[in-house]
Amino acid sequence: CSPSGDSRIYARDYAIATTTVKGLVNNVLAPVLFVPVTGNVTDLRYLSVRGRAVLLSGADTGELKPIDINPLGNLSLRRLNWRELQVVD
Repeated sequence: CSPSGDSRIYARDYAIATTTVKGLVNNVLAPVLFVPVTGNVTDLRYLSVRGRAVLLSGADTGELKPIDINPLGNLSLRRLNWRELQVVD
């Protein structure tokens, strides 16, 4: 990021050493190293929308921009009840 207000958004999957952000390359949505954003990124959130992972970025310019991503594969995660948590001594 630079004082002129240009930022970049990176997202990586370190398990398989690839990028997870996508951008337009020759008018086709393809994996890219980063996504450029006008303004300084002040907020970056992963949200669940209709069961899909969505990455949103907010900038100091007031712009809210969805970032195209390759969602991570099946991680076999499940929500735990507080009774299922183990106590560490």
